[in-house]
Amino acid sequence: MVLQILLVMALVFLLVLGAVILTCIWLSIWRGLVEMGRCNNTNRLGTDISFSDHHDESSPPVNRT
Repeated sequence: MVLQILLVMALVFLLVLGAVILTCIWLSIWRGLVEMGRCNNTNRLGTDISFSDHHDESSPPVNRT
């Protein structure tokens, strides 16, 4: 009888633990999707800046001799 009670308690504990872990995973996924959907990204690391934005390629190169 004691063994059955311990077994049921362990099963309930594992089910609750699994539910908590799955909830954390789903919250993380949800927050990631919400963050990717935002357009007001203040992070400048991901901006694509080409070489021509900093160096005007329309002017001929200066020959420095």
